[in-house]
Amino acid sequence: MSVIIHLGNAANTATFSTVDTLTSGTGADTIVLTGAIANASIDLGGGGDTLTLGNATNSASVAHVQTLTGGTGADTITLTTALSNAMSVDLGAGANKLTLAGVANTGSVSNVNTLVGGSAADAVTLA
Repeated sequence: MSVIIHLGNAANTATFSTVDTLTSGTGADTIVLTGAIANASIDLGGGGDTLTLGNATNSASVAHVQTLTGGTGADTITLTTALSNAMSVDLGAGANKLTLAGVANTGSVSNVNTLVGGSAADAVTLA
């Protein structure tokens, strides 16, 4: 059974154990995941959004998230929107892999063991 959650345009604050698909609107969202996610699709829409992954092995495609924090497991994350200097990406402990969107990406990331660039010119600082 798939867990599909659609949030509204308000500023949403929520904690979920797991999701397969999570979308949101224009508000500034704060989302905490407490369990593992596998091949999830997360798009938090507009606003200054924060996503915190659970302390597990996680894999997801992520869009429109300004602050992304990983847990203690090995995270495999694909950004489907551009990495920017306004973003904070810290995948936490674990053997983490970050794949950048197929556009020009500029920004800093931390706790990333494997970084895969996009199809355009990327300027990324490993912190």
